[in-house]
Amino acid sequence: ALNRLRRVFADPLFVRHPRGLSPTPRALALEPQLAKALGAIESLVAPDGFDPGQAVSTFTIAATDYGLAMVLVPLIARLQDTSPGMRICVRALRRDTLLEEFQAGAVDFAIAGIDRAPEPLRGRVLFKDPFVLIARNGHPGLAGGLDMDGFCRLRHAIVSFGGREPFRGRVDEILAQAGRSRDVRAAVSGFTELPALVSGSDLVAMAPRSLMRRYEPSIVLHEPPFEGPTRPLGGRGHPRLDVWLLH
Repeated sequence: ALNRLRRVFADPLFVRHPRGLSPTPRALALEPQLAKALGAIESLVAPDGFDPGQAVSTFTIAATDYGLAMVLVPLIARLQDTSPGMRICVRALRRDTLLEEFQAGAVDFAIAGIDRAPEPLRGRVLFKDPFVLIARNGHPGLAGGLDMDGFCRLRHAIVSFGGREPFRGRVDEILAQAGRSRDVRAAVSGFTELPALVSGSDLVAMAPRSLMRRYEPSIVLHEPPFEGPTRPLGGRGHPRLDVWLLH
């Protein structure tokens, strides 16, 4: 970048000396003009200048099924009244390519659990959702209450995002710290798939409380016999959306 500027201004701009770099007279003369130009650019892209009520834009948002249900469904419904000129294109979030898509501008915003997201995509936490155990009504393994032994004996389904251990998740890490393990029989790709699975079988699952409450009374929510994980849902994206959506 410095070489390009040197060609543009036909001046070295900075010269090296024993203590580092010093600006040339030409660079010092350019400083006030550059400061003014940068201020004008910042005013164009500043988030405070973004008015969603007047905006005519299309944004592409990558989201998990959890992020879609908890954030984007109510957001899109609200936009119909508050931002009639704004359109939202929702894409399935692909964890293996998300960082590249974000950096390339193919995705404007990402909404997902951020506890294990790459550092550049951690952004801000929207809310945290504690996990509960979900099961069908009348599950025989839950008739007499639930202790740690009973929890581990149950047959579990989990949400797996791929990787080398598709049948192991955060709950299994917590159990392992206590010297325990559970019986995992099925792995699905999203939390919204769990209610139908457990309501029609004797499988149980650990899932975010706020999301699972939407499926009552077809499933029953139970407190686990230990301090379960909490799912932080967060987002990161275009500076205009970063201010507007997250506030």
